[in-house]
Amino acid sequence: MSKGKIIFVVGHSNWGKSKTIRELTNGSYRIKYKNFFGKHFFIRRMSNDDRPGNYKKFMTSLKPKDKQFILATLCPNFEIENEITEQVLNSLRQNNYKMFFWVIKNKYGSQDIVKQKEIEKLRSFGDIFVYEKEEEAFERSQNLKKHMKFALK
Repeated sequence: MSKGKIIFVVGHSNWGKSKTIRELTNGSYRIKYKNFFGKHFFIRRMSNDDRPGNYKKFMTSLKPKDKQFILATLCPNFEIENEITEQVLNSLRQNNYKMFFWVIKNKYGSQDIVKQKEIEKLRSFGDIFVYEKEEEAFERSQNLKKHMKFALK
């Protein structure tokens, strides 16, 4: 069975995760599939901090034979009681996905950050890149694209 690859854009609520992905789809929220570096990606913009039940149902049903490459958003809300983050990541690992986490460390226009403890928890599930610059969505998307290429090797 071939392994799938999922690249998560990580940040908390209203952090710019979906805006970063939107820049990769020419400003469209409607594009659900896009080719990057010769790979056909499914794009999931809605995060686990938007509609947790729908997110969990969708993510735990994924199989690499159906969707081999995925670009998705994720909120690292491991500390919040009854959150589904860890369940989703465990399910993806069991379903043969290799996970990459592109973490937007600093919330744009704020002092808020993704904590080191959250980053370390993500590291236990896959490869991490921490993006520390505070830039607009377009610049973030260009950096994300560079790391997507690396993740596909």
